[in-house]
Amino acid sequence: PEKGIDVPAGGKLLNTLADKGIFVSSACGGGGTCAQCKVIVKEGGGDILPTEETHFTPREAKEGWRLSC
Repeated sequence: PEKGIDVPAGGKLLNTLADKGIFVSSACGGGGTCAQCKVIVKEGGGDILPTEETHFTPREAKEGWRLSC
C-alpha cells in the first residue's frame, strides 16, 4: 500500500525517507550525480531542477520522476 510522506520545504526527500526507515540507494551520498535515488513524486515537489534534467527523459519528468536527493 502507498503511504504519503511530507517533506519540509527545502528538505531532501532522501533524508526524510531514511529517517522513516526507507532507504534509497545513493552511491554519491546525495550529491545528485549518480542518479540511483530516482523516485516518483506523486504530489508537490515543484518543477524539475536543472541539475536533474540530464537524468530523465521528458516523459519521465512528466510522470513525476525526480532525484530524491
